[in-house]
Amino acid sequence: KTDENGELLWDKTYGGESEDWAIEAHQTSDGGYIIIGFVDRFYYSNSWLIKTDSNGDSQWYKIYGKTFDHAIAVSGQQTSDGGYILTGSQFIRDRDVLLIKTDADGNTPRNNFRGAPFFSILDVLSNPINVLKQIIKIFLLS
Repeated sequence: KTDENGELLWDKTYGGESEDWAIEAHQTSDGGYIIIGFVDRFYYSNSWLIKTDSNGDSQWYKIYGKTFDHAIAVSGQQTSDGGYILTGSQFIRDRDVLLIKTDADGNTPRNNFRGAPFFSILDVLSNPINVLKQIIKIFLLS
């Protein structure tokens, strides 16, 4: 983390033995941060979410997905209920949209690791509202 002048305040490293990829980081309502990314293993990838305090010290680290899934989170944010939502892509048999909703501790209280039909970039660019409505409908009804 740097200050407004670009001076280093702190520097932290997160991850394990496999290749970890951080995609986004956002400040949370408590002054800490979430880091969204994925771990890339030889045969599969799983999404992860790291929650830190304001000093960058890890509070928890959660991995989402199953062995041999390819679930890659590329975006996320804190939700109004204090939990988090992650989006990305998932590939099991087909490429699907990935949508994960967690509570404030990164837990998925019910089985809400969702896949939705894959939308091409052309679908998203030509009718983004329709794609978003379809994804939300699938998530809420499943």
